[in-house]
Amino acid sequence: VDVYFPPNLTFPSATDSDAMFLGCNSFKVFRPNPNIVANTTSTLQMFKSCVMMHTLGPINIGKSQNMQNIFQSCESLTTIESMSFHSVTNALGFMTSTEVVTNFPHFNFLSATSLDSAFEGCDITTPVQTPVSISMNQNTNCNDLFREATRIKAIYITGSNNVTNWDEAFQSNPRLVKLEADMSGGTSFTNTFRSCDSLQVVDIPGIAHNVDFSDCHGMTKEVLDGLFESLATVSGKTIDVSTTLGASTCDTSIATNKGWTVTTS
Repeated sequence: VDVYFPPNLTFPSATDSDAMFLGCNSFKVFRPNPNIVANTTSTLQMFKSCVMMHTLGPINIGKSQNMQNIFQSCESLTTIESMSFHSVTNALGFMTSTEVVTNFPHFNFLSATSLDSAFEGCDITTPVQTPVSISMNQNTNCNDLFREATRIKAIYITGSNNVTNWDEAFQSNPRLVKLEADMSGGTSFTNTFRSCDSLQVVDIPGIAHNVDFSDCHGMTKEVLDGLFESLATVSGKTIDVSTTLGASTCDTSIATNKGWTVTTS
């Protein structure tokens, strides 16, 4: 139980804390010594299935390179008070099936090379004015990044110009209103925006491959025209905006003049 956990306990030589607190399902407010495993380089499944833990105090795991499934199935987690992610190279399933996160740090995944499924099923809850904020630099894979994150309303991503795979990255995000990300390096956009029915504000410059926004029904003429302006100049690529609110009135010539075929019906 968290209230009996020794506050001064540290393991200064530990480099592996995989599954350290896996299944500690009596933890609720857990504040260990911030330097309990300050030199660990792997925290795989460290807090997985701590199903009652709603608050995690400051913890120094800034050297960790592997955070795969670290918070998977932390069903009650609302608050991460302080944590650094700048050394992480593997964040697969980072917050899969965490459902009520409302207070969280900036996710600075500057060393990650794959964020596949990192926030899949993670229902971080914030207003549009407070986006989920992610930094990356080396990452090339955003497959399933926020798939089925059904409560998230805004996402702000920087340093994503190296990402090639955006497949299903935002699929089934029905409340996502605002998205900002550099997608200029993307080569695959399969179902990226499927079931994003509320998406209305987009700043996603540089798309240069086939992309489908037909499930983003709320996109107006103004939104679509701005989206067309942000597209790269291509040859023989298609953008599908059929069934969107502005499909019948948008200025498709903006996109066709850049080499795109626009599907409006």
